[in-house]
Amino acid sequence: MHRGIPCGLVLLLGGLFSHPSLACSCVSVSPRQVFEHDNVVVLVKVTGLETPTLDGPWTATLVVVKSWKGDLRPNSTLRAQTMGPRGACGFFIGVGDELIVYSDDKASPSLGLCNTVRGNQLRQFTEELDAISNENTMSKPY
Repeated sequence: MHRGIPCGLVLLLGGLFSHPSLACSCVSVSPRQVFEHDNVVVLVKVTGLETPTLDGPWTATLVVVKSWKGDLRPNSTLRAQTMGPRGACGFFIGVGDELIVYSDDKASPSLGLCNTVRGNQLRQFTEELDAISNENTMSKPY
């Protein structure tokens, strides 16, 4: 009986402090799929962040570090939005973070779980994009 009390307490506290979640369904993509199907594929660094609330939306100022595809060149600055860490398909980012952004929209890419690569996957994804880019004579990374 003593084992049931802590479990019940944990379930009660979990219910009190939980937030409703919104589903975000993303399809896992490979670097080759990204390179072949998206119009913009760039490595960016977050240089500014407007975070009015944790519930988003957040506006990030990004500087292009490397471009594999599209019209954006290194040192280009762009602004993109994310839903923030609590929004559907949103996530936490900070100034100084680097991430790969890919998008069909050349003019205004957005930042969401489904169209960014960051964290542990960043290095491997970058290396694979470099290799794919070197295979393609029409596109070279900048």
